Parts: sequence; structure tokens; C-alpha cells
Amino acid sequence: MAGSNAFAQSDVVYPWDEYEKRIGSAREVAKLGSDLLGEQVNLANGALSFAMTDVDIPGNDRLAVKFSRTYSVQNQYERRTDLMLADWDIDVPSISAVFGPNWESRVPGNPGRRCSAPAHQLTPPTPVWDINFWDFWQGNNLNIPGGGELLQVRNGAVMPTSGGPYYWMTTGQVYVSCLETIKNGTGEGFLAITPDGTKYWFDWMAQYHEPNMSSEIGGPSLARRKNVLYATRVEDRFGNAVVYDYSNAWDAPGRLTGITSGDGRSLDITYNSNGHVDTVSDGERMWSYEYVVVGPRRSLSAVVQPDMTRWEIGFDAFTSAEVHYPIGSQLEPTRDCYIRLAQPMGPTQLSGTIRHPSGALGTFQVSWLTHGRSNVPVACENYDWGSAGSNTNDDVNTWAISYEAYSLMRKVLSGPGVATSEWNYSYTPNISFAFYPGGSMSNPCPIGSTCGAPLCTSSACAGSSETKIIGPNNEQTKYFHGNSFRYNEGKLLRVEQGSVSAPLMMVQTHSYDFSMVSQAYPERFGISLREKFDGFTSEFHRPLLSTTTAQQGRRFVRTNGEFDSLARPTKVVRHSAPVSP
Repeated sequence: MAGSNAFAQSDVVYPWDEYEKRIGSAREVAKLGSDLLGEQVNLANGALSFAMTDVDIPGNDRLAVKFSRTYSVQNQYERRTDLMLADWDIDVPSISAVFGPNWESRVPGNPGRRCSAPAHQLTPPTPVWDINFWDFWQGNNLNIPGGGELLQVRNGAVMPTSGGPYYWMTTGQVYVSCLETIKNGTGEGFLAITPDGTKYWFDWMAQYHEPNMSSEIGGPSLARRKNVLYATRVEDRFGNAVVYDYSNAWDAPGRLTGITSGDGRSLDITYNSNGHVDTVSDGERMWSYEYVVVGPRRSLSAVVQPDMTRWEIGFDAFTSAEVHYPIGSQLEPTRDCYIRLAQPMGPTQLSGTIRHPSGALGTFQVSWLTHGRSNVPVACENYDWGSAGSNTNDDVNTWAISYEAYSLMRKVLSGPGVATSEWNYSYTPNISFAFYPGGSMSNPCPIGSTCGAPLCTSSACAGSSETKIIGPNNEQTKYFHGNSFRYNEGKLLRVEQGSVSAPLMMVQTHSYDFSMVSQAYPERFGISLREKFDGFTSEFHRPLLSTTTAQQGRRFVRTNGEFDSLARPTKVVRHSAPVSP
């Protein structure tokens, strides 16, 4: 890609720079729905992303023939705009993960067994020097409806009666078997089947740049790549199919060239000289894509529709944002075991804009903020036990405590004939950590303690983060999400709605089964292969037991009284009563 050689090849990131990928609750919580401009906001940490469909051709079946694009506001340090739309991605069914650098099995002499390897070999290859695979591999993630982290199928799981053998599954009851080979390389692919019988063939490989990673300051670094297996075919249970065509090599960024369905729908996609999408055509109409140069990167700046109206995108600041922290004994320490000790180097406040073809303009402001967990046990890695001259800059806790990321602070909507509206966001992360009883830095897991066991397993001690949104007319909403380590992480616990002057006009609370023991359903369907309990929110069932809404002097209660073996409610009771004085 043009301009890519402008990036420094010697710079690296460290495991704690990517802790937002390890803390599952940062991804699993509910999002504020896509709005006029495609914006999506994670209600726990303010992570801002965009999703927009430019072309969607209806057909004789439910299989989609569409061209959709996505963008995530994130730290761009040592990253490149090598996606199919430069800094935007095309939303195509896929399975992806970051490896060091290729997606290979550890089975001796058979690296191609990326799907069917035995359980103890399913994790990605570990370098012989000091970096752990859990620092750079955060699970294999399936991007289809009902997808998510791929879990190892547990013995006794209720599986499809045909096909298989099934090695993987998701909490959405998608099951995955293996294909003998991929179409543009060697090694196995994946075949997924959803609960409604739709099948996906994942057998076209692509690779994207990731920053090198080092486990310690001054130590060796690992070359990494994001590996993606794209779907080449999607088929429903009636035999209707959609085919995806690509032209890239297995170790190059993806290049989707066409989508074709059995009922005659099709999309043709062309690329410019920089390797980014130039046009999309359905045979009668054409969409064009324009880009601008942003330092060493490129950024999608406009989408021109067939009627010549335009989406105008001003994400230059987002795409060029690089944040890092000072390193070295001559500078202030980077961190200790618990938190960052240095101030970030780079932009801590950014703004971007999108203009709708109708003329409506959205302005989005983000800030670099700290988020994290509560009740995290302390067990410090890289700690030199107080030896003279020890370097504390790379001390880090075994279980991620906190991370930094860009969070939405302000959204403004304006335009011709539209009254300017503004939303303001604020966050209280409520981060905390503690030793096990009797523990210390030199003895973090004393006799009687189980390392990694949750410190809190009740509502009396469990923590939560708080997000407050104040809208254009001083309406106010607060969201409380659980963030207590290995207990209520990622669950929406409470919503308060009202105004700045009357904040509790409606209060809704949710309760869950946090016991993590088998009921009518198992405590978990599959097993996460991520270490450090980073797959906790994907792995364990914690179904909703009840929702209580207090509003206008009454309390409305919905209770899920009984569940089936798939943790689905089979008995639901609703009632209401006056709120007790």
C-alpha cells in the first residue's frame, strides 16, 4: 500500500496497550442502536463505531446481497489503513483472530490443522522466547448473526443431528465443523451452521497488519497479523445460495470482487491503484468511493450514490490519532502493576463528522479515558521481588485491571431545517483491586486461596460502571453495567431515566443467575480457550431471571421462572403492583 513505509518498523506495543481486547465486558454489553448516521455506542465504555449499508438488493430468499461498511474509533498507533475501504472495513461473514503471524496449529508436523486440532493444541503457536499467546491472541471470532467467540464444544452439548464432527460453537448456538482445505492456500477451513440451518463456508484467507508486540521493555518483539477467513458461500436450508468472490493472496489484505446469488442478484466491486474499493455496481446503478491522504494513511472521505447525492466523511482526526506512553528509565515510569503512571503522548480529544446525503451533519467528539474492572485479584507479573535496580515499567497484573480507549463524550446533530441537538456523555468506571486474604506482593496467592478465583460473588460487594447521557432537552439516562471480576461482568444491571432535575422518573433493574452451576441448562455450553479468564463473558451462562420497572407509582415485574436445556425461558410471569412507600 502506498505510504505504508512511513511507519516506524522498530516501534512495538506491549500487552497492556491492548487490554481493551482482553476485558470481555468491554465488548459484550448492549449498544445504543445505530442511528441516522450509522453510529453505535457501547453503553459501558463509550466505544464509538459506525455501520452503514450502501447497497441492499432484495431477492426471492432471505439471504443478503448487500454492501455494508464499518468503522471503529480506536488508537491508530503503529496501525495501517490496509482495509478494503482504507480505514473502513467491508462487513462480510468471516472468522478472524490475531496470530504471530500466521494461523497455524501446534500439532507437530501438521500446522494446517487450524480447525480440527486436539484440545491441547487448539491454541495458536507460542514463540520460544518470552511472550505469551494470550497477550496477542484474543480468541477466534465469528462475524455472522449469532456469532461471537468460538468456543470448544463441551462433552454432552446438544449438537446438530447431521454433519460434523463439530469442534466449535458459539453461545448463539452456531456450530462449526471443518473443511479439508481453503481455496487460496493450505490448511483447514471452517463450516458453520446456524440454528435456522444456514451454512457458511469459511475458506478464503487474508491477512492485515498488526503492530509488533513485546512482553517487556527492551525485549524481543513478535510480528503479528490479523488473519481472516472469509466466507465464499452462504446457503440456507432450502439450497438457496450466495457466493462471494475474492482475488487476494492468502497473506495479503482481502479483496472482495463480487457477490452473486442464485436468484440473479449480483454486485461487482472494483479497486483503485491503492488497493481500496473504487466502485460497487449492481449492473444498473453504481456507487463510487473517494479517499483523502492523512499522513501515511488514507481515509474514506465520500460515498457518491447513483443519484449523485453524497455521504461526506470527515474522520481524518480519528484515522490519524496515535496515542502511546513514554518508555525508559530516563522518562517517568510507564506503569506499575496496577495502573499507568505516565501521561499519554498524543491527542486525548478528537472530533469527526459525517454528513448525510440529506444534509444532516453529525459531529462526534471522543476523549482518551480509563475504564476497567472492580474486585480484581492482585498477582503481579514481571515483578522482581524488590531487587535492586529492578525495572517496574513493565510490571503488570495477571488479570487485566484497566485499559485506556477513546470514548464518546459529545454528539451534535445539525443541518438544514433541523434544530441543533446535542448529547453529552460521562463515565464513572469504578475500578478496584485487592489481594486475597493474607496475600501480598511476594505471596499473592497464599495457602487457602485459589489463584484467579473471584474475590466477590454477591451483590453486596459487586461493582458496576456508570454511564450518564444528557440529551437535548436535559433528559437524562444512566446505565449501570456490572464490572466485577468473574461475576457480573458485562451485564446491564440498572437503567435510570428522567431529567436533570428529576433523574428517577423510571428505574429498571435486572437480575441474573450468577451461580455458574448447572441448572436445567449447563453452566456453560462451550469452553473458551483464552487464558486468564478473558473468555468469561462468552463462556458462562448467566441468563436473565427478572426485570423490574418502577414508573409512575407502580412496579412492573417480568420473571423467567423456568428454563430449557439451552437456557431459554419456558415459563414467564408478568405482574404489577403499587410501589411500596
